[in-house]
Amino acid sequence: MTEKVNMANEETRADHCHVAGGQPPFWIILAVIVFFALGAAMLVLLIFNVPAPEGLTAEELAEFMDLHKRHVFLHIMGMMTACGLLGGSLYDIRGLIKHSADNDYQSSYNLSYLLRPVAGSLCGLIALFLLMAGQLGMSPGSKGLSATGWATFEGRLLYLTFGFLAGDASQVFMAKLKDIAEAAFSTTKSASAKEKKEPREGSPGSQ
Repeated sequence: MTEKVNMANEETRADHCHVAGGQPPFWIILAVIVFFALGAAMLVLLIFNVPAPEGLTAEELAEFMDLHKRHVFLHIMGMMTACGLLGGSLYDIRGLIKHSADNDYQSSYNLSYLLRPVAGSLCGLIALFLLMAGQLGMSPGSKGLSATGWATFEGRLLYLTFGFLAGDASQVFMAKLKDIAEAAFSTTKSASAKEKKEPREGSPGSQ
């Protein structure tokens, strides 16, 4: 009887310790570091292989962009993805530092720490499309967002900054995506409802 009571008390203490949390596991820390290193390696590799050569005149640069539009666009997509991956990894690193200092890491956090860099990379890529569509407060013709603007360091920096911020604040960015989607679909729905209410020409209700 005494042994059963002691075993029950030990299980209760074990459950309490599990709820209380502890230090992040080493494999989670290693996974986050790998994500960060992958994003940094991708970004450095792409930066040193920018398809637009320096020192061209405006006309030569415009001609180069027309001839290599697909290559340049794929290059931009890669850099935005890398910046988003770096941003998501940095968010993970901040979280691991905080949980390590507070000694309150839970095993239920594992999946979020593994998926956040992936979500960050996707947010960085989607940010590119929103920038080009003018949905983030900047028009496609803004400085740095035009085709020739990508050939300058300032133009590339604008893209990369948005990609990094989208990855670091992926939850805020996805909330922004939801707002944009709701605005777009509600407008479409309202227009469709209005068309249904308006009588067609030649119908009895139109006279």
